[in-house]
Amino acid sequence: MPAAAAGIGIYTNWKIPEINSNLCLMKISKHDDPAVYDISDTTFKIVSDLNKTKIVILGSSTAYGTGANPSDSAWVNLYRNNVFQKNTNVQVINLAFGGYSTYDIMPAGFAPPAGRPSPKAGKNITTALAYEPKAVIINLPSNDVNLGFSINEQLANYWTIMDLADASEIPVWISTTQPRNFSDAQRLLQIEMRDSTIFGFGDAVLDFWTGLANDDGTINIAFNSGDGIHLNNAGHNLLYHRVLSAGIYEKTILPTEVNDEYIFTPTSFELLQNFPNPFNSQTNINFSLSEASHINLIIYNSLGQKVATPTDAYLVKGIYQITWDASNCASGLYIAILSSPTEFKSQKMMFLK
Repeated sequence: MPAAAAGIGIYTNWKIPEINSNLCLMKISKHDDPAVYDISDTTFKIVSDLNKTKIVILGSSTAYGTGANPSDSAWVNLYRNNVFQKNTNVQVINLAFGGYSTYDIMPAGFAPPAGRPSPKAGKNITTALAYEPKAVIINLPSNDVNLGFSINEQLANYWTIMDLADASEIPVWISTTQPRNFSDAQRLLQIEMRDSTIFGFGDAVLDFWTGLANDDGTINIAFNSGDGIHLNNAGHNLLYHRVLSAGIYEKTILPTEVNDEYIFTPTSFELLQNFPNPFNSQTNINFSLSEASHINLIIYNSLGQKVATPTDAYLVKGIYQITWDASNCASGLYIAILSSPTEFKSQKMMFLK
């Protein structure tokens, strides 16, 4: 039965049933007319949180989401949504809290030097590791320098955390410092800590500096939320893409088994629903290939006219994500068609300027 178009907005208080099933459907109906409804086109899977694989975030106000408006624009929430679209069995847990320093996330039982904060139970590395995550991401942009903690203190704290995680065989990614409109001396310390982090932790470092900072270490005005400390939506979006480019999901989730029933190895030719959808300007299109083949991903408008070909290449077996920029297109319905020489899949996408 045709469904009425939903209004654009935020919908809350949706309760997910406590079930484990591969055959779930969602039905949405009009509150005052149950004859007006729609049902999801395909089944999906619900699993309990206890069965989910986890990625845990530790950090301070940037990871908490400060500066982003709405909260969905914060880098952690963008990343959480991206991971969810790749696989609903993976949960991103955010333990970040505004004002935290490296001392706040130290392990339980750690005795800080005089005048330094004690570890925060429930939001530190001990709690993060208790989730038995596949990865931990740490984002502490500038509070250590702001509180007068030395470079050596910060590095020593990071090494303690890294050694503890390494003993549990859990990889950790650490962000660099971020630009902040500090005093001259503090900005020099931020830059020194940035370089020391890169030197000390190498491939485990997320570059949260390049492109965001002016030459003097202040925040580029294009990314300043207005307080000289936190990033706006554009800044959070840049951080989100830096995390994506690190391939944390691909390095830690894809090669491993989530539970007895599901292994993250492509077993079919699939085109997933784009995310976000509806979208403004850009959207991510994910697909999987169970075998190598020449692949075309073509976007058509509602008139059947080809408007873009994001992919036209021979690809090996794997999981892929393509970002389509529709900023030069008109608002409306678009169709993404993924095809190989032997099969094809399609998805509807809604672009709203």
